[in-house]
Amino acid sequence: MTFPALCGIVYAMKKRRGLTILESIFLKTDINESGCWNWSGYCDKDGYARYSHRGKTNSVAQFVFEMAYGKARGSLSVCHTCDNPRCIRPSHLFLGTTKDNMLDAKNKGRLVGARGEKQWNHYFTANQVLGIRKGYEGMKGKRGAIAFLAREYETNWGTIAKIVKRQRWNWI
Repeated sequence: MTFPALCGIVYAMKKRRGLTILESIFLKTDINESGCWNWSGYCDKDGYARYSHRGKTNSVAQFVFEMAYGKARGSLSVCHTCDNPRCIRPSHLFLGTTKDNMLDAKNKGRLVGARGEKQWNHYFTANQVLGIRKGYEGMKGKRGAIAFLAREYETNWGTIAKIVKRQRWNWI
């Protein structure tokens, strides 16, 4: 990665002060008591360290990881062992899939696990789910029961099938 990819401001600082890439990064880094190297520059709405270059926002953690360990392969993401989104310390970063990252969050108790109507993007209410199951029981064995319920509830048959089989909304 070329130096200008960091950002215009850091590039100007390098030209003015003769700094290396990492020195420029560390100008905006504070070390806290837990050993994290916290980025004090721009962070996104979720608190992740970001820098901007040519209108594109990039991950500082990704950049630091690649500087320390080499390019991330495929669809792997840079994850934090310290659970601090502002941390850019290479020893606190690891590669993982989205699934790995979510399992790590779950194992550390960071996922609240909103279910059903408490989930922001829910489509059905608990009463509708009970209605779907009751409707299916009344039509059990009849051809097209799931397709009929899908049309009735304005969704696809796969969603209805998962509700009926208790693969979705399985706690009610």
